[in-house]
Amino acid sequence: MYDTPFIPPPPPPPPAAQKHSRLGIVSLVLAILAMLIMCVDVVLVLGITGGANIPTEVQYLDSALSCIAALAALTGLGLGIAAVSRKDAKKLFGILGLVFNAVYLLVYCGLVGFNALSLF
Repeated sequence: MYDTPFIPPPPPPPPAAQKHSRLGIVSLVLAILAMLIMCVDVVLVLGITGGANIPTEVQYLDSALSCIAALAALTGLGLGIAAVSRKDAKKLFGILGLVFNAVYLLVYCGLVGFNALSLF
């Protein structure tokens, strides 16, 4: 009845491999950048002053670097949350960025709180 042999349909293509989230990668890079800025800040302040009385100019530099690092960590925290909430990408870098930014911000808030309490 049928002249042609039965040819089965080709198998469906394998599902596309998930890629790493760019938001997560940027979040992790911002966490590393914030930690490097904090290290540079500590080295500069201790190198310039030797741990003694800190001149006003150095205090301004210290404050500026600390604020830049905190803003980078806050931005990285937001990007980490966005990366973890995505369903179409791997979450490894998002989780790492989220954790490192959160740890940095906890340390930063602890240092700011300790310095504020030491004024009294």
